[in-house]
Amino acid sequence: MIVMGLIAPGGTTFGLAEETMAFYPMLIPIFLEVGYDTMTVVATIFLGTTLGTLGSTINPFSTVIASNTAGVNFARALPLRIIMLLVSLGAGMLYTIIYAEKVRKDPSKSLVYDQYEESKK
Repeated sequence: MIVMGLIAPGGTTFGLAEETMAFYPMLIPIFLEVGYDTMTVVATIFLGTTLGTLGSTINPFSTVIASNTAGVNFARALPLRIIMLLVSLGAGMLYTIIYAEKVRKDPSKSLVYDQYEESKK
């Protein structure tokens, strides 16, 4: 939840996405050590950036350019975009927490359980 909350602002402000590739090798060992699976890492990072981009608040590469092209002031719908960001990020965090706790309690419920032992090496 903390990681997703730290990554989402990058998605909403400047479209952070591919830049997060460096976080996967750093976070996978940490998440595995505390009992989660690799899918939890993917969900945390990927959903954080994707949901941040979905609710682009001040992203100059998508929101500002699209608004200018449409002839609309980009700040006009800013409150709606902030609400969309918060609601979607909350739903993404809730989904990830439910999945992660299910896997932590019973690793056989992991979507990638067949790779569980390989991931632990």
